[in-house]
Amino acid sequence: MKATLKDGFVGGLIGSLAVAGALAALALAGLIPKAPFVGAYQAVMGGGWVGAAVIGTGLFVLFGALWALPFAALVPNPTIGKGIAFGLLPTLWNWTFVPAVLTDGPLFGGFSAMGLIIPLVMNCLIWGSIVGWYCARHARAVVA
Repeated sequence: MKATLKDGFVGGLIGSLAVAGALAALALAGLIPKAPFVGAYQAVMGGGWVGAAVIGTGLFVLFGALWALPFAALVPNPTIGKGIAFGLLPTLWNWTFVPAVLTDGPLFGGFSAMGLIIPLVMNCLIWGSIVGWYCARHARAVVA
């Protein structure tokens, strides 16, 4: 069984929307100062929070959908577990590239509990499980 790129994109889109909603809920509840994609957008492009929230969210959802394309292209017989494991790639990206290049923040979230746990939960448990589930549900038999 193999998922198509469209399956990966749609699964990534749904997963990214779920993560964006979860991060927005954490920010609204005061558990985090702002959604990380809002802060990243402001660090790179500047501007106020409204524009950063709208454009940052849109870019975050788009990039989340694009992150799922390699999963659909490379992972045979997709499952929720494989999606969760694949979620480690964007987690590593968030721990290393984003702070080093975009936000000038500490690597690996400064090794704080929230800095380590939030990316794991968002990228693996939420996004990865949705990508894996969606791709598994829509996977087709490969005809040789």
